[in-house]
Amino acid sequence: MKSKGLTLILVITLILVFMVVACIAFVILTSQARFTHHNVSRIQAFYAAQAGTNYALEMLRTNDSNWDPAIVGLPYTHNLCRGCVAPDVDEPGLPTPVQNVAITVDDSDGDGILEIHARADYTPP
Repeated sequence: MKSKGLTLILVITLILVFMVVACIAFVILTSQARFTHHNVSRIQAFYAAQAGTNYALEMLRTNDSNWDPAIVGLPYTHNLCRGCVAPDVDEPGLPTPVQNVAITVDDSDGDGILEIHARADYTPP
């Protein structure tokens, strides 16, 4: 009779240990998935900002009037985003986490060399 009671306690203890190990594994996997998703969003925002910089360089290279410092004045900012209206740029190809890419053109130190800064706003998970 004592061995049946001891076996029952042992089985219940093993079940509890396996449940705790399974819960810990689940928490680790979900946090790792969240971390990975955040890193992917961050990398997409980085490359969206790089694309914004390249876009600004191309507009300045082709002398687009919306990007001409003599006409627009300095500093000025344009945005790449989904559903924007002029003078901002509608860019439906932005990755889903990226909300907006703000591109600023300035000559902050007054040396006549234009500086381009791009900042991508994104929503982490």
